[in-house]
Amino acid sequence: MQNNSNKNKIIARNAFFLYGRMIVVTIVSLFTTRVVLRELGVEDYGIYNVVGGFVGLFAVLNTSLSSGITRYFNIAIGKSDEDGIHKVYNMAFRIQVFMAIGIVLLLEIFGLWYLNAKMVLPQERIGVANWLFQFSVLSTVIMIIQIPYTSAILSYERLDFYAIVSLIDVVLKLLIVYLLVLTPHDKLWFYGLWTLVITILNFLLYYIYCKKHFSKVIRLKRGFDKFLFKSMLSFSVWSFLDPIAYAIRGQGCNMVLNLYFGPIVNAAYGLSNQIAVALDKFAGNFSMAFRPQLIQSYSAGEYNRTKRLLYSMSKISFIIQSMIFIPLMFEIDNVLHLWLGNNFPSYAIPFTILILIVKNINSLNTPITTVVQATGNIKRYMLLSSIIVSMILPVTWICLELGCSPVSMYIAMVILTAINQYVCVAILHKVFPEIGIMEYLYKVVVPCSIQTIAEIVAMLMLTAFVSPSLVRILLSGCISIIITVSIAFAVTLDSSEKDLVRRVLANVQNRFSKRS
Repeated sequence: MQNNSNKNKIIARNAFFLYGRMIVVTIVSLFTTRVVLRELGVEDYGIYNVVGGFVGLFAVLNTSLSSGITRYFNIAIGKSDEDGIHKVYNMAFRIQVFMAIGIVLLLEIFGLWYLNAKMVLPQERIGVANWLFQFSVLSTVIMIIQIPYTSAILSYERLDFYAIVSLIDVVLKLLIVYLLVLTPHDKLWFYGLWTLVITILNFLLYYIYCKKHFSKVIRLKRGFDKFLFKSMLSFSVWSFLDPIAYAIRGQGCNMVLNLYFGPIVNAAYGLSNQIAVALDKFAGNFSMAFRPQLIQSYSAGEYNRTKRLLYSMSKISFIIQSMIFIPLMFEIDNVLHLWLGNNFPSYAIPFTILILIVKNINSLNTPITTVVQATGNIKRYMLLSSIIVSMILPVTWICLELGCSPVSMYIAMVILTAINQYVCVAILHKVFPEIGIMEYLYKVVVPCSIQTIAEIVAMLMLTAFVSPSLVRILLSGCISIIITVSIAFAVTLDSSEKDLVRRVLANVQNRFSKRS
C-alpha cells in the first residue's frame, strides 16, 4: 500500500495532466463556440441546444451508472481485489447494454413525439431537427457503452491518457469548425453528423486502450454474479435520482423556456451553460484527481484521510472556481462583446452571471457526494437532494405562467442550490459521523466565504475606478489571482493542502524545464 506522500504525488501528477488538458480544451471550446454560433446563426444554434439537450434528459442514466461503476472499481482497487475488478466490469457491461436498449426505446417513442408535436421550432427546420435528434440518440448509446472503459481509466488513475483523448477530441472539433465554414450542405445537419463521428472515435480510443492495458480484468466471460448485479443495480437506481434531478433542472428548464420563448432564448441558455461548463472544469479537474483516492481511502478504512481529502477537495475546488468566476461575473458584458462581437442573444449576460453563482456553490457538493457514495448509504441523500434540485422545474413554470422574466428561473436556482448544499452536509454527517456539521462549516464554509468576500470587494473597487476595457479585464484576472492565492495560503488552506498545491506547481515547472 502506498504511503500518503506517494498518494499525494499521484494527485498532484494527475492534476497537472488534467489542467494541461483543461487549458487547451477551454481555449478551443471558446473559439469553436464563436465560430459555430456565427455559422449556424442564433436560431439554429438554439435548435441544436434544445434538441441535443432533450436527448441529454434521457442520458442521465449514463451519468449515474458512470459514478456507480467508478465507485465499485475503486472499492475493488482499494482492496487489491483483481477478481473483484473483473466481476465489476462484467456486470457493468451487461447493465450498460440493457440501459442503452431501454434509452433508445424511450427516445424513439416519447422523444420523437415531443420533438414533432410539442417543441417550438420553425416549420422549415423540423426535418433537420429530426436528423439531429437521431445523431444525438446514436451518440448517447455509444457514450453509455463507453462508460465501463472510461470508469476503468479513471479508477486506475490513468488521467494522462484521459487528457490525451480530450486533446484529440478538441483537435477534431477544430477540424469540424473549419469544415463547417467550407461546407455547401446544411450546416446544422453537417455539424450534428460530425459530432457523432467524433463520439465514435472517442469510444474506439478508450476501448483499445483498456483492452491493451487492462486485459486481465477488462474482458467478458460467461457467468453471472447475482449478488454483485443486484448491489450495482440497487446503487445505480438510487444514484440515478441525482443526475435526473440535474437534468430536470438543466434540460427540463431548457424545454420550458422553449415553450414560452422559443429557440432564441434557448440559444442564450445554451451559450451561458457552455461558458459555465467549460470554466467549471477548472475545479472539476481537482475533483477528478481526488476522487479515486477519496473512495479508496474509505474502502481501506482510512477514515481520517478520507475526511482530510474531502476538506481539501472542497476548498481547492471552490478556490479555483471563484478565482475565475468572480472576475468573470463583473466583466461578462465586456468579455462577451470581445469574444462574440454583437452576435450573442439577449439574456446571455444575466443567465451567465447567475449560472456561475450556481456552479460556484455547487462545487462544494461534488466531494460530499463522493464520500456518501463511498459509504454506500445513498438512499436518503439522493432522495432529498433530488427533490430539492428538481423543484426548480415547477418553480420556473409558475414564474413564467405569472409573466416573470426568464431570469427568474436562475434566481430560484441559486436559492435552491444553497438550500440543497446545507441538506447534503447534514445527511453526510448522518452516514459519515466523523464529519460534523459545525466542523464542516468552520473548516470549509467560513474560509471559502472569506475568500469570496475579499474577491468581490476587490472587483467592486476595480470596476468603480477603471473604465470598461481589455486592460480592465486583464487587471481583474491578475488581481483575482493575487488575492485568491494570498488569502488561500494565509487563511483557507492547511499545511498539507499547501504542500499539494506546491507539488502541482512544481510538476508544471519541471515539465517546462525539461522542454526548455
